[in-house]
Amino acid sequence: MRRRDFTLLICTAMIAPRTALAEATSRQFRIGWLGFPSKDAPLTLRYMGQFLAGMRELGYTEGQNFKMLPRFADFHADRMDPLAAELVQLKPDVIAAAASINAVALKKATDTIPSDCSMM
Repeated sequence: MRRRDFTLLICTAMIAPRTALAEATSRQFRIGWLGFPSKDAPLTLRYMGQFLAGMRELGYTEGQNFKMLPRFADFHADRMDPLAAELVQLKPDVIAAAASINAVALKKATDTIPSDCSMM
């Protein structure tokens, strides 16, 4: 085997795993968002804006790398449990809950933690 062929073989072997890894992580992640206020509330708009800005800083773009699955109770506490159950059934990769009432509703809906949290 000539030296050039050997070098090409080694370079190909080094690049192949990286290509396979890039293909494996090219799927679109799903992020659940459970909120007590309405989607148009100033606090919600600020938090969602900050979250999306932080994701962009990390190199993630909504619609390309991840999809948001927001659910809002519109200030109705009795809607939290059904919304949490609906969100859990969608099987997102991660669920964001910024307040205690959100976390309690999610805790009632599921006890499982995703086993693969390799998004970031």
